[in-house]
Amino acid sequence: AKMSLKFSNDKVLKKFQGIQKDYSSLLSLNNLWQQYIRDYLGERNTDQQLGQKILKADFNGAILHVWESSNKDLVGVGGIVLLETKHAFVVLTKQNKRKMLIKENSVFLLKWEDKCCKLFGDLLLYK
Repeated sequence: AKMSLKFSNDKVLKKFQGIQKDYSSLLSLNNLWQQYIRDYLGERNTDQQLGQKILKADFNGAILHVWESSNKDLVGVGGIVLLETKHAFVVLTKQNKRKMLIKENSVFLLKWEDKCCKLFGDLLLYK
């Protein structure tokens, strides 16, 4: 199973080889995402409504970091989301490196404006 996952990771990451963006140039994408999430979530939500909406949100352009993971090498890794797949996020780090962050057995920290929440990757597998 590891071999097929590695092949899949390589295949997804290769799609981004032609993209020579750097982190600072993608901050405008994050600004657009922040406008989107503010409009999408609205102002009046119970905690439960907020949680349900966040799980269904589009994360392309968001800044995510791995808070916890069964893969300890990923803890602390994060960046701007370039692509969300069923099983992973592809992010560009501040060091301009593309990383694949596997959702399964991971908890992500999502920040925008003055808000912060933890996303449980296992719940995002079913989007």
